[in-house]
Amino acid sequence: MTIKDLTPTQFENLAYDLVVALGLTNAVWRTPGRDGGRDIEGQFTTIDLSGYLQTQNWYVECKKYESAVDWPTVHEKIAYADSNNADFLLIITTSSLSPQAVDEVNRWNEKHHLRIRFWNGHEVERLLATHPTIVIKYGLSEPRFQNVAVALEKLSLLTLKFAQAAYSKSVFRSQETKELEAAAALADLVLRRTESAAKRLPQSPENIRSEDLYDWLMTDPKTLCGFDRQGFRAFFAVLRTMVATDVMRPAADQGAIALVLQRPLTDGQKLDLQELALQGDFELTVHPEKIMLRGRKHDENK
Repeated sequence: MTIKDLTPTQFENLAYDLVVALGLTNAVWRTPGRDGGRDIEGQFTTIDLSGYLQTQNWYVECKKYESAVDWPTVHEKIAYADSNNADFLLIITTSSLSPQAVDEVNRWNEKHHLRIRFWNGHEVERLLATHPTIVIKYGLSEPRFQNVAVALEKLSLLTLKFAQAAYSKSVFRSQETKELEAAAALADLVLRRTESAAKRLPQSPENIRSEDLYDWLMTDPKTLCGFDRQGFRAFFAVLRTMVATDVMRPAADQGAIALVLQRPLTDGQKLDLQELALQGDFELTVHPEKIMLRGRKHDENK
């Protein structure tokens, strides 16, 4: 299984996971274009020579093509990105840009504020080589990528961190703790993902049911369609320890699930939660005052 064997929807989801892993924040899907595909928009923060933080607006277009992407296709996407004050338009494709398209892109970049970047199939594979978690998630079969220990390293370390905290508290208390519950949920997630990775299968979500909800997690089960059972439970169990609360009440919000935060999360906590979102196969947006989770779109016949 290679990136060319993925369905268009799978390739879009992989592109989303890859750009988020590379630092794109507040990544959301835009309204599908005439081609029926979905585009991504988000922000990327960089530091200039003076140490000043610059926030760039990026638009990402995913193209699962067998043939080369031509200039008219690229130009059609420029108009929307440019009208929305984007700084960069990134074209991600399983093929490549046509020679004419490359020449036109170079000419465009010399004259306009909006810059066009593109990743062809080989560039996507090169970037995936540094993110084995994503490779294993989609069941890609390149042998050098199939290192389960490396792919699950971050999640395993997070599990160990919570297991250690749970053990320390259990020495002094003969009762269940938030940390122990989080460790158990993380262990369940790691086991599930390890089994899929060992079989070289893409991750398939296990639907969450109302009986899977924790007693302290107050939400309407109808809003949980599209969320993976192990990923959802691990995410909220970990988040509960981070925000130090007894009850959580996520609610439906514009097609997503939102949870109001009493205090902002640290950068380290955001990274931990983003790793859980990747492994849980849902999309996470973090704002200072709330977080939002969106269930993943999958192929209807999968």
